[in-house]
Amino acid sequence: MTTDQIIKRHLDDNYKIDIILEHNDILPFVRENLKPSNLITLLFYFITISGFIILLGVVISQSLTLGIFHAIISLILGIVSTIFLIPIHEGVHAIAYKICGAKSIQFGVNWKQLYFTASAHHYLAGYKELFFVGLSPFLAINIAGLFLLFAVSHQYSIGLLSCLAFHNVMCAGDFGILSYFFQNRKSSPLTFDDVSEARSFFLIKE
Repeated sequence: MTTDQIIKRHLDDNYKIDIILEHNDILPFVRENLKPSNLITLLFYFITISGFIILLGVVISQSLTLGIFHAIISLILGIVSTIFLIPIHEGVHAIAYKICGAKSIQFGVNWKQLYFTASAHHYLAGYKELFFVGLSPFLAINIAGLFLLFAVSHQYSIGLLSCLAFHNVMCAGDFGILSYFFQNRKSSPLTFDDVSEARSFFLIKE
């Protein structure tokens, strides 16, 4: 089914195109949808800020017990290691898409704005599907990270916590899109990607 066919089919079901999002304009879209105070944005800011507060406390504590050099090196290594979570993050998105039934999944990167994407070409996602796909990497990586935090020696806690904290910041794009869906939840929002045109379409019911 082509993009035009998908749109026409849902226009006949009283839907309208709310947003046609060029993939180069994702960051402004995310920033705009992280502004409203709703359950999704409050959860994102609470977890993100809490993570950095806990990290700061552990850095101060270990600076006093293990030394400032250890704390700084651990912090730097943790931040750098976040890079290795990028393919895992996008891979979990892809697995979640596959579970939902998506057929064609493609990965992308915008080096200028430094963000990465996993797109399901012409897969139409509703509220439940998008939340499952959007939250899967955030939940999977945080659960795995917290398990490791309690399983390894405390001297690695700064590295693990900094890695998790900066990964949570990287999840801003997912939470921005989820916030859009949450704000339009009464209008039965739908979205799909056209990878060939580097666009995402957002439809809401009139």
